[in-house]
Amino acid sequence: MGGALWNVQLVLFFQRWLHSFPSKRLQLVRSMAFFATIWSIWLWRNSMVYNGKIFDIIQLFETVKLRLGWWSKAQRPTVATSLNDFFWAPPKKSVDNMPTVSWRLPPFGSLKFNVNASVLGSYGSAGIDGILRNHLGPSLVIFSKAIGVVDPVLAETIAIKEALKIFYASK
Repeated sequence: MGGALWNVQLVLFFQRWLHSFPSKRLQLVRSMAFFATIWSIWLWRNSMVYNGKIFDIIQLFETVKLRLGWWSKAQRPTVATSLNDFFWAPPKKSVDNMPTVSWRLPPFGSLKFNVNASVLGSYGSAGIDGILRNHLGPSLVIFSKAIGVVDPVLAETIAIKEALKIFYASK
Protein backbone atom coordinates (compact mmCIF):
# COMPACT_ATOMS: atom_id res chain seq x y z
CA MET A 1 0.00 0.00 0.00
CA GLY A 2 1.39 3.40 -1.00
CA GLY A 3 1.46 6.50 1.14
CA ALA A 4 0.97 10.18 0.55
CA LEU A 5 3.59 12.81 1.19
CA TRP A 6 2.14 16.05 2.52
CA ASN A 7 4.23 19.11 1.90
CA VAL A 8 2.07 21.49 3.93
CA GLN A 9 3.37 24.04 6.40
CA LEU A 10 0.81 23.54 9.19
CA VAL A 11 1.84 26.63 11.12
CA LEU A 12 1.21 28.81 8.05
CA PHE A 13 -2.06 26.97 7.40
CA PHE A 14 -3.34 27.66 10.96
CA GLN A 15 -2.18 31.28 10.88
CA ARG A 16 -4.12 31.92 7.67
CA TRP A 17 -7.11 30.08 9.06
CA LEU A 18 -7.27 32.07 12.29
CA HIS A 19 -6.89 35.39 10.47
CA SER A 20 -9.68 34.60 8.00
CA PHE A 21 -12.35 35.48 10.60
CA PRO A 22 -11.91 39.16 11.51
CA SER A 23 -15.13 39.49 13.52
CA LYS A 24 -15.24 39.11 17.31
CA ARG A 25 -18.74 37.64 17.02
CA LEU A 26 -17.11 34.53 15.61
CA GLN A 27 -14.95 34.02 18.72
CA LEU A 28 -16.77 30.78 19.60
CA VAL A 29 -16.11 29.53 16.11
CA ARG A 30 -12.38 30.09 16.48
CA SER A 31 -12.30 27.75 19.45
CA MET A 32 -13.69 24.97 17.23
CA ALA A 33 -11.45 25.83 14.27
CA PHE A 34 -8.57 23.66 15.42
CA PHE A 35 -10.69 20.52 15.71
CA ALA A 36 -12.57 21.11 12.46
CA THR A 37 -9.24 21.61 10.69
CA ILE A 38 -7.60 18.49 12.10
CA TRP A 39 -10.67 16.36 11.40
CA SER A 40 -10.90 17.66 7.81
CA ILE A 41 -7.19 17.04 7.19
CA TRP A 42 -7.52 13.51 8.55
CA LEU A 43 -10.53 12.72 6.33
CA TRP A 44 -8.84 14.32 3.30
CA ARG A 45 -5.67 12.34 3.91
CA ASN A 46 -7.66 9.10 4.09
CA SER A 47 -9.41 9.96 0.81
CA MET A 48 -6.02 10.54 -0.80
CA VAL A 49 -4.52 7.30 0.49
CA TYR A 50 -7.50 5.00 -0.02
CA ASN A 51 -9.47 6.64 -2.85
CA GLY A 52 -6.79 8.42 -4.88
CA LYS A 53 -8.15 11.91 -4.20
CA ILE A 54 -5.90 14.74 -5.40
CA PHE A 55 -4.73 17.28 -2.81
CA ASP A 56 -6.23 20.75 -3.27
CA ILE A 57 -5.48 23.24 -0.48
CA ILE A 58 -8.25 25.63 -1.53
CA GLN A 59 -10.89 22.90 -1.57
CA LEU A 60 -9.61 21.62 1.79
CA PHE A 61 -9.81 25.14 3.22
CA GLU A 62 -13.41 25.53 2.00
CA THR A 63 -14.29 22.09 3.41
CA VAL A 64 -12.93 23.11 6.81
CA LYS A 65 -14.99 26.31 6.77
CA LEU A 66 -18.16 24.41 5.85
CA ARG A 67 -17.59 21.77 8.54
CA LEU A 68 -16.94 24.52 11.07
CA GLY A 69 -20.18 26.20 10.07
CA TRP A 70 -22.13 22.99 10.53
CA TRP A 71 -20.56 22.33 13.92
CA SER A 72 -21.22 25.88 15.09
CA LYS A 73 -24.88 25.74 14.07
CA ALA A 74 -25.24 22.33 15.74
CA GLN A 75 -23.73 23.58 18.99
CA ARG A 76 -25.59 26.90 19.10
CA PRO A 77 -28.60 26.78 16.76
CA THR A 78 -30.07 29.97 18.25
CA VAL A 79 -27.00 32.11 17.56
CA ALA A 80 -27.69 34.46 14.65
CA THR A 81 -24.69 33.45 12.57
CA SER A 82 -25.37 32.41 9.01
CA LEU A 83 -23.29 29.76 7.28
CA ASN A 84 -22.66 32.48 4.69
CA ASP A 85 -20.60 34.33 7.33
CA PHE A 86 -17.96 31.62 6.98
CA PHE A 87 -17.61 32.30 3.27
CA TRP A 88 -18.30 36.02 2.99
CA ALA A 89 -16.40 37.42 5.99
CA PRO A 90 -14.59 40.46 4.60
CA PRO A 91 -10.81 40.61 4.88
CA LYS A 92 -9.25 42.79 7.55
CA LYS A 93 -8.76 46.21 6.00
CA SER A 94 -8.63 49.65 7.48
CA VAL A 95 -11.44 51.94 6.34
CA ASP A 96 -8.80 54.62 5.74
CA ASN A 97 -7.10 52.36 3.18
CA MET A 98 -10.27 51.52 1.27
CA PRO A 99 -10.23 52.88 -2.28
CA THR A 100 -12.74 55.60 -3.11
CA VAL A 101 -15.25 54.52 -5.73
CA SER A 102 -17.19 57.14 -7.64
CA TRP A 103 -20.42 56.46 -9.47
CA ARG A 104 -20.15 56.88 -13.23
CA LEU A 105 -22.78 57.44 -15.86
CA PRO A 106 -23.51 54.43 -18.07
CA PRO A 107 -22.37 54.62 -21.71
CA PHE A 108 -24.50 56.60 -24.18
CA GLY A 109 -27.82 54.89 -24.88
CA SER A 110 -27.45 52.57 -21.86
CA LEU A 111 -29.21 52.20 -18.52
CA LYS A 112 -27.62 51.45 -15.17
CA PHE A 113 -29.34 49.91 -12.15
CA ASN A 114 -27.59 50.32 -8.78
CA VAL A 115 -28.92 48.22 -5.89
CA ASN A 116 -28.14 48.01 -2.21
CA ALA A 117 -29.16 45.83 0.72
CA SER A 118 -28.91 46.48 4.46
CA VAL A 119 -29.20 43.84 7.17
CA LEU A 120 -29.22 44.27 10.93
CA GLY A 121 -26.41 41.95 12.03
CA SER A 122 -25.50 38.73 10.26
CA TYR A 123 -29.12 37.61 10.14
CA GLY A 124 -31.82 40.15 10.87
CA SER A 125 -34.30 42.69 9.62
CA ALA A 126 -33.37 43.74 6.12
CA GLY A 127 -34.23 46.26 3.45
CA ILE A 128 -33.31 46.80 -0.17
CA ASP A 129 -33.23 49.77 -2.49
CA GLY A 130 -32.25 50.60 -6.01
CA ILE A 131 -32.08 53.34 -8.60
CA LEU A 132 -32.21 53.17 -12.41
CA ARG A 133 -30.51 55.93 -14.42
CA ASN A 134 -29.81 56.57 -18.08
CA HIS A 135 -26.67 57.98 -19.72
CA LEU A 136 -27.72 61.53 -18.81
CA GLY A 137 -27.92 60.73 -15.09
CA PRO A 138 -31.52 61.46 -13.99
CA SER A 139 -33.38 58.89 -11.88
CA LEU A 140 -35.85 56.90 -13.96
CA VAL A 141 -36.94 54.43 -11.26
CA ILE A 142 -36.29 54.33 -7.52
CA PHE A 143 -37.39 51.55 -5.17
CA SER A 144 -37.00 50.83 -1.48
CA LYS A 145 -38.67 48.20 0.67
CA ALA A 146 -38.35 45.95 3.70
CA ILE A 147 -37.79 42.26 2.92
CA GLY A 148 -38.08 40.62 6.34
CA VAL A 149 -35.39 38.73 8.26
CA VAL A 150 -32.57 37.38 6.07
CA ASP A 151 -28.78 37.19 5.84
CA PRO A 152 -26.74 39.74 3.82
CA VAL A 153 -26.10 37.47 0.83
CA LEU A 154 -29.80 36.69 0.40
CA ALA A 155 -30.67 40.38 0.84
CA GLU A 156 -28.29 41.39 -1.98
CA THR A 157 -29.71 38.62 -4.16
CA ILE A 158 -33.27 39.82 -3.53
CA ALA A 159 -32.22 43.39 -4.40
CA ILE A 160 -30.80 42.23 -7.73
CA LYS A 161 -33.91 40.14 -8.42
CA GLU A 162 -36.17 43.12 -7.68
CA ALA A 163 -34.16 45.33 -10.05
CA LEU A 164 -34.41 42.71 -12.80
CA LYS A 165 -38.18 42.39 -12.27
CA ILE A 166 -38.62 46.17 -12.52
CA PHE A 167 -36.38 46.39 -15.57
CA TYR A 168 -38.17 43.51 -17.32
CA ALA A 169 -41.62 44.96 -16.52
CA SER A 170 -40.61 48.33 -17.99
CA LYS A 171 -39.91 46.93 -21.48
